[in-house]
Amino acid sequence: MVHMCEHHRQCAIVLNEQFKLSITREQVKNHLKKWRKIWTKVVNLKNLSGALWDEDTCTIRLSEEHYAGHCMTHKADAPFLNTPIEHYHAMATIYGTIGAKGLNGRSGNDLLSIDLEDEENGEVNTSPNVGESSVPKAPPKKKAKVKHVPEDPLNLILKDGFKLLADALVKSSGDDDDIPDDLWDVVSTLPDFNEEHVAHYYAHLVDNPKTARAFMKLSQTNKSVWVSRYIKKNF
Repeated sequence: MVHMCEHHRQCAIVLNEQFKLSITREQVKNHLKKWRKIWTKVVNLKNLSGALWDEDTCTIRLSEEHYAGHCMTHKADAPFLNTPIEHYHAMATIYGTIGAKGLNGRSGNDLLSIDLEDEENGEVNTSPNVGESSVPKAPPKKKAKVKHVPEDPLNLILKDGFKLLADALVKSSGDDDDIPDDLWDVVSTLPDFNEEHVAHYYAHLVDNPKTARAFMKLSQTNKSVWVSRYIKKNF
């Protein structure tokens, strides 16, 4: 849970830096929850008996007769059948490990896992007619009225560019052992330090990637302060 919260926070940071926004961790989580429900629907529809998957256009294709019959009883599925699926590749990047079992089929290896309790509180149409039978269906439960609220800034920004969020997630889930490519160039050009001390401090940063990334965000004056403090402590 702590890891996911941190992942959402890092994603918000990436989006805010790139688009000059003020997106919160919770807004990222809610936006991802919405698209995770859509992905679950898509995965289940791809497994409909008789459905064909068109990889080139990201389209789930049904025969005209099958399409008409299915949409008559499952109107909410129509936007995902016989038409290219919006943001399919971006959703696959984020949720690709979630299978046809739906929400309960998530694994710890998902790029982003969402709390099951949160998912169960939402409404998801998972197209229950996969492997349809002739057994009569029970009357659908009445749905609670949903209070409509203004769309949050994250939805507005990414409405026509969901891939941006996928890219941000990939970027924010990078290896924690990564160090900046120009770390040595920056450290070695700091004035007033001898080569031995600079080399020792560089090795210290390489051993501590998070410290290295924080160091690179400092002004040159503060970089020198950090190096001086390290030298006084260790020499």
